[in-house]
Amino acid sequence: MTTVETFKKGEFFASTMVRGLSDQEVENTWLSGDTYEYKDAIGRSTGLVKRNGVLSAIQRSYFREPREITNQHYRIGVIGDTHGKVAQALSQMNDFAEQSGQPLDLIVQVGDLIDKPIAPLGEMGLGDLHDPLPAYSALGAEHLCFISGNHDQSPMHEYPVDDSFYYIDNGEIVEMNHRGAPILLGAAGWHTTGSQVQQMTRKGIHMLVSHNHHLLDVPMQVFGHHKDAVSRSEPDCNHFGLDHVNVPYRNGSLGIAYVDPVGGENEFIFLPEGLLKK
Repeated sequence: MTTVETFKKGEFFASTMVRGLSDQEVENTWLSGDTYEYKDAIGRSTGLVKRNGVLSAIQRSYFREPREITNQHYRIGVIGDTHGKVAQALSQMNDFAEQSGQPLDLIVQVGDLIDKPIAPLGEMGLGDLHDPLPAYSALGAEHLCFISGNHDQSPMHEYPVDDSFYYIDNGEIVEMNHRGAPILLGAAGWHTTGSQVQQMTRKGIHMLVSHNHHLLDVPMQVFGHHKDAVSRSEPDCNHFGLDHVNVPYRNGSLGIAYVDPVGGENEFIFLPEGLLKK
């Protein structure tokens, strides 16, 4: 085990390339209180740069300048298949929000919310909490949107949730106003047809939330369903698969999409397990 405690900014990337350290040989650690460097779920060297206590940039390589996260980016928390572990996923994401000092604008879940036709809130891990998001104060998001999965057997609109926690139907496009710029979010749950996906694409969606992976050209796509969804990610195309949520945290089951609605560069990070409570 190699503990990275004294590297200065940038040395992690150089040392990893020179010495060929594996994921198991590098212990995730904060550097000088402002940079956290780790290997993500698909093996990318990732540096999270904080300024004034807030996550402000993402560094992928020692040879490149960090990619800035600005107020122009829409910050969308992404949750993999939960199969009833909704509260656990929100708690894990809240841990990261506390560490990063960066609230979210929205949270989306990629289907397979539960495993039963219609379940009480207790079976979704939410107990009697009918308005779940305020309990996780660091998140900041007012809405959690979910789509249908192959394990979600009932009519999704019948799920017993409130306005802060709601279902997006197959082929539906949700338009949100992000600091003066509209952002379009498309939903491709289970049984979404190819024509529905193509129609959403033609309408210029900024992000597709899908249960299954669709091979199409969109600025950002997140999906779940497959047990090997993470390995199906195509980072060059901004297509990212998420694993099933678990406790303790399963690497690759949660992420954050940074989407620029006016055509700038988008970014996606898988949450580092080293920053989440066990």
